[in-house]
Amino acid sequence: MNLAAVSRAGPAAFLPLQEIAMSSHKFAAGEVVEFLPSNMDFNVPRGTYKIVRPLPAEGINRDYRVKHVQDGHERVIRESQLGRR
Repeated sequence: MNLAAVSRAGPAAFLPLQEIAMSSHKFAAGEVVEFLPSNMDFNVPRGTYKIVRPLPAEGINRDYRVKHVQDGHERVIRESQLGRR
């Protein structure tokens, strides 16, 4: 990579890949969110969840480890299935 390419890439060119992927998550650990189920999620309890942690990105998918506020059960849910409260 030449110097011109480095200056165009900016500071993100020097971040580890995991940091770049994690920075693009919509929600942060500790946030309270609402689960927005699809038709296929009939067995997942609706309601309020707390973000435990964002998971490393896999392609365009952003997943989170979440904990149901009432029953305490933890599961992994896609970002597209979560909304702000």
